[in-house]
Amino acid sequence: MRRACSTYPPAERQLVEARVAAEAAEPQRQAVERKRQAAELERQAANRFRNLAERFGEESAHKIVARTLWQGATAEMVREMLGTPGHVSSKALKTKKREVWKYQRLDARRFGLHVLLENDVCVGWESSG
Repeated sequence: MRRACSTYPPAERQLVEARVAAEAAEPQRQAVERKRQAAELERQAANRFRNLAERFGEESAHKIVARTLWQGATAEMVREMLGTPGHVSSKALKTKKREVWKYQRLDARRFGLHVLLENDVCVGWESSG
């Protein structure tokens, strides 16, 4: 590349050499940026886990992060684990409130996961699809 640059006038040669140097440094900049982004994601994950452990206890926090559903999980835990449901069906009975939280929309009327809650506690779930 040096020979090609020698045909340019001195001012243009400096611009071309600077551009070539910048292009050569680009992969290194991209690698540094990827490392920075990975460190930021790791920091966010650690903060989220710490927050969940403070609110629900360490054992429950591990299950929430792993997205492992279990009977006895509260509605708040399920929401932290799976996010906002795509649809909620509610039924108020004399002594309890029953809800079905639906996740993983398959089509306009079907969902792949139904989480059954009674009085805001998970009592079971059904998977399909």
